[in-house]
Amino acid sequence: MQPYQSTLRKSMENDIFKGEGIVRESIEIIVSEFTMLNDEEKNLLLTWLTKHYGKHIEISSTGLSLCNQDDVETIRNTLSGLILTKKYVPDMLGSREWLKGENLPQKI
Repeated sequence: MQPYQSTLRKSMENDIFKGEGIVRESIEIIVSEFTMLNDEEKNLLLTWLTKHYGKHIEISSTGLSLCNQDDVETIRNTLSGLILTKKYVPDMLGSREWLKGENLPQKI
């Protein structure tokens, strides 16, 4: 094997290892955040994932390890968005109601 081929191979192996670490970390975050949802929200997410991927996705370390890196990131982003919406939309709706009747500018 030529020296440059050996270096290239090591570089590719390092990239794969880094990618696996990122996926592993994302899986841990998904499993942890999934516990923050109530049963209705869990079912909603699982139903969406099943429709999107055309197969059942199990939210567990084992189940998510069967997914590729892009799918894990999509699931993580979707779950994070769901949690952010759950956390902040009620505040926005309450603020809107509270500001109702205020003379607010129509343009920003």
